[in-house]
Order: sequence, then C-alpha cells, then structure tokens
Amino acid sequence: MVTDKDFGWDRMIEELDELKDLEVVVGIQSDAGMTDDGSMTMAKLGAVHEFGADILQPPQAVTQYRRINKNGKFANNGRFVKKKRSNFATTAMTGWKRIHIPSRPFMRSAIDNNKNSIVRVARKEVEAIIDGEQDARMAAIGVGMHVEGLIKKNFVVGDFAPLAKSTIKRKGSSRPLIDTGHLRQSIRYVIRRKGEEK
Repeated sequence: MVTDKDFGWDRMIEELDELKDLEVVVGIQSDAGMTDDGSMTMAKLGAVHEFGADILQPPQAVTQYRRINKNGKFANNGRFVKKKRSNFATTAMTGWKRIHIPSRPFMRSAIDNNKNSIVRVARKEVEAIIDGEQDARMAAIGVGMHVEGLIKKNFVVGDFAPLAKSTIKRKGSSRPLIDTGHLRQSIRYVIRRKGEEK
C-alpha cells in the first residue's frame, strides 16, 4: 500500500500560482493628492521631475521696494531694499516666462542602479514561499517595501542635474528634489492583481 503525504507541496504550488497573478506597483499612486499649494497632483509633479518639462509662467505683478532720502534721491544708489525698510514701491507686470526643469529621474535611476539588489530580494521572497515561511502576498510586500525604500533613498544619494541659483536661494539648499519632503513621502508601493487598476 502506498500513502501520499503532503509536506507542503500543494500549499507551495498554490502560493506560487497566486504570486504569478500579483504585481507590485511602486511610485506615486493616483490617490497621492495635490501639491501643498494645490496647483497640481503629486503624480504630475513627479512626472515633471522624472522626465523634465518646460513650464510657461504667465505675467504677474512684481513689487520692488526702495528707499528715498529726504532730499528726494534714492538711497543706496537706487538698489532694492526689504519692504520694511522702504518708503517707496513700484509695481510692474512681468512678461511671459519659460522655465526649463531638467529631467531628474529619481525613480528610473533607483531601479536601474539597483537591479541586482531587487532580483536578490525577489529571489529571497520566493525561496521563503518554497520553505513554507510566508505566502504570496507577503512576498510581494517584501519586494514592494524594498523598491520603495530604494527610490526614497535615491532622493538623498542620487546624482541629479543641479538647481538654478534662484531656486537654491529660494529654498536655502542646493539638493534637487528635496524641499518640503511631500514628493518623497508620496512614493509608495501597492500590491494588486495583474490588470487591476488602482
């Protein structure tokens, strides 16, 4: 008489079949919300930085402050001063301005520079299914967390096109992509069935 004993084979095959139907999507998801000023979605902001863009800025009113001495002449050879130190202001309209934002591929470079690491983690997660230590969803989560971490780390260590001097002055830092941290915090992974929209 022959007796079959299942030492986990059926469970392993079931979990590996389940894994084939899952996909890990890492990036800025559609529900990430808007930028702090509400001018665009976080996904659009991410695309602008990832691929670069030319933005056309409409005319706007600009007020410049100066100080006039008692004799009626401009102080400091007419140079601009802070509003609180001024006693004279001029407002003018600027023209249309084209702003070029170079490509700073924070997602693509993180993936491209870490392919071996991602493959190692994926292999380890599959081996854990085979060893009976976890299920398909946990394996996918392990890969998602790893890739999300790589992209977030790339904001700090990545080599990107430098910022314009005016941008450095405005934000007080020369590090591209990092200002409020909102874009970086918008990076996350989701696990879904293949073909399913999020």
